[in-house]
Amino acid sequence: MKRIIALLIYLVLTLAYVYGENDGRRPRWLSEVPVASNGTFEYKVITVYAQTASEAKGLVPREVTNYVETTQKVQITSVSKITSENHNGDVSEEISFNMMAIVEGDPVNVVVKIIDEYHEAKDGQGVYYFLCAVGNPKASSVNFDRVQITDKYGAKGLWRSAIIPGWGQMYKGSTGKGIAILGAEVVAVGGIVVFESMRSSYVAKIHTQPQYAQQYASKASNCKNIRNGFIAGAAAVYVFNLIDAIAASGARWLKTTNGELSFYPTATADGMGLTVAYHF
Repeated sequence: MKRIIALLIYLVLTLAYVYGENDGRRPRWLSEVPVASNGTFEYKVITVYAQTASEAKGLVPREVTNYVETTQKVQITSVSKITSENHNGDVSEEISFNMMAIVEGDPVNVVVKIIDEYHEAKDGQGVYYFLCAVGNPKASSVNFDRVQITDKYGAKGLWRSAIIPGWGQMYKGSTGKGIAILGAEVVAVGGIVVFESMRSSYVAKIHTQPQYAQQYASKASNCKNIRNGFIAGAAAVYVFNLIDAIAASGARWLKTTNGELSFYPTATADGMGLTVAYHF
C-alpha cells in the first residue's frame, strides 16, 4: 500500500512539474501595473493589434502620443525615430523614443521607454502588450527607475508555500501547478487523518472486544502502515513544494533595483574575492 501511495504522489508531482513548465504565464505587470517611485514618470501598458512584432513596435509611439495628449492635456508636435540600446546591466535591451510636446507655449522633450513586451493571439489576430515608462512632460526633469525584468521570486514564493503548499506557485503565476500541489497535500493529510482515526478505533475495540483482539490488532497495524505512507507522501509533497517555490521560474515581473546592494564573486591577481555594488 505504501508503494501505491508513493506512486500516486510521484505521479501528481510529476504532472504538477510538467504542467507548470508549460503553464502559459502572462507577465504580472499586465494585471498589476507597477507604480513609479517618483512623480516624474509613470508606467503604462500599451495595447497594440498588429501582424508582427516590428509592426506593433512601430505603432507604440502613436498610442503613447494619444495617451499623453489626453491625460496631460498637452500637444505633441513630433515623435523621433525609435532607437534601440544594448545594455550589460539590468535591462538587456532598451527601446526608447522622444516626443516633442508644447507645454504652456514652450517645447518640451518627453522620453518614453519600452521596458517589456508580451504577445498573445486573440480573436484570430495578434495582440501585443508593451510595458512603457512614460516621462511626465510637465516635470522639470525625469528620473526613471533602475529596473530588471525577472521571473525569479526568491523568498516571496517560499514563505507563501511554507504556510500553504501551492500558494507560492499560484502567486508566481503557475496556477495549475499550485492547485496540483495543494490538492496532493490535502489528499495526503486527509489520508493521515482517516487512517489514524481508523487505527485508533481498532485499538479501542481490542480492549472492548478482546475475543476479536487478534483481528483488530491486524487491522490496526494495516491502518498504521497506510497512515505512515500518507505521512511520507505529505512530507514529500511539502518538501517538493518548498524547493519548487524558490527555484522554479514564474511570471515575469518588474523589479526595481534603486538603492539595491548586490554581491558577486571576482577574480584578482591575489585570488578570489567578493565585490559589493550599490545601485543608485
